[in-house]
Amino acid sequence: NHNPAGFAPELDNMRKALPTGMVGSDARKALSGELQSAVFDMATLWDRAYGGTTMVLHIDGTTVPNTPALPEYLRASVHLPPRLVARHPASHGPIAQIVQMFIESVGVPTVQQWRADANSRGWPLTQGGDGSSANPISPILVPTPASNSSHYKFFGRAAGVLDLLLAGSIPSAPPAPAPGSPAIPVVEIPDDDDDYAIDCDVLDAFERAGYAEVQLHALQEQVNILTTQLASLEVDNADLRGQLASRTAGEIFFSLPYRCIYSMFLAPTTPSRSQLRSPLSPKTPVRSPVHRALASTSPAHSPSQLRSFGATISAQPRLGSPSHVGTSSQGNTGQFTHTGPFRLDSYLRERGLEHHGSAIQLILRTFHAVEWVQQFCALGMSQDVAVDLANSLAASESL
Repeated sequence: NHNPAGFAPELDNMRKALPTGMVGSDARKALSGELQSAVFDMATLWDRAYGGTTMVLHIDGTTVPNTPALPEYLRASVHLPPRLVARHPASHGPIAQIVQMFIESVGVPTVQQWRADANSRGWPLTQGGDGSSANPISPILVPTPASNSSHYKFFGRAAGVLDLLLAGSIPSAPPAPAPGSPAIPVVEIPDDDDDYAIDCDVLDAFERAGYAEVQLHALQEQVNILTTQLASLEVDNADLRGQLASRTAGEIFFSLPYRCIYSMFLAPTTPSRSQLRSPLSPKTPVRSPVHRALASTSPAHSPSQLRSFGATISAQPRLGSPSHVGTSSQGNTGQFTHTGPFRLDSYLRERGLEHHGSAIQLILRTFHAVEWVQQFCALGMSQDVAVDLANSLAASESL
């Protein structure tokens, strides 16, 4: 299967199968060398078995970053039978032309296509530095192969340079030494692939850098979102502080849940704090904001219970009236006093309600008698118990 666009899946399979980074560098280089050796060995076997000649040309698509995609910066790996090269010097020119044409017509597009595929994956290919230097100019048409092998490394030339060399404008070989003079040493350019083809380690670095860049962008978006949320919360906080500053202490107190107010009277207290508070001032409103805020949420009572309690207290004097026994100077509210045969503490103790004693005393001092049932139910009493307690209190007031 050939993929017309993008890298072949084998590239991803190879990268997944081998370690990445410096740990897998030797393994990847070894695999590349084994593949090349296998191809060249097969060509050698084919040539030796049938007496033919096979020429294999290969060029890598990768280059050192910032290296121009020009022939004079590229190199090709070529398989040739060493016996042919040694026995037929006249073939050197055509061989050099074939390789140079391959580098110009196939190698340059290969490098350009690799870079395009890498860019499509988001791999950053631009780094600091000037890239590789151009290949050295040499009059040698066919380089010396690697020791005891059929592997030749050809250096690409700038367009037109090989034609000038073949035309004789550039000497193809150094002049022969004079008789008796020492031989001129031949200096071979080392076949160092490390400074040419980009190593897979660099590919891994590119891929990691691209992934890190994507992560950095995502984190920056999260920072922007959190910054916006923080700004909104700061505005809300400032608004709430302004509302709190504008409210009076009384408004803050009466905005508390109704049961929280009574819970202060349900907790055990020391003897010094168990005394009832003094009657409220005559200027205190008859219906407190607490009652107004919670009246709509108080438990409902059956009509018969309310009529029963209403009939009991309708004939009784209002709390706080002159005829009330043990009355205080309050306007429309009164305080229950233990002056009759009915004793509140005994009543509550018999019914297991003694823990409500302080709260009931507060209700008796603060609310009208017609409101007692509602307030008793707010303490958690059942309707029957609340009505019975209210009737008993109202009956004791008539004594």
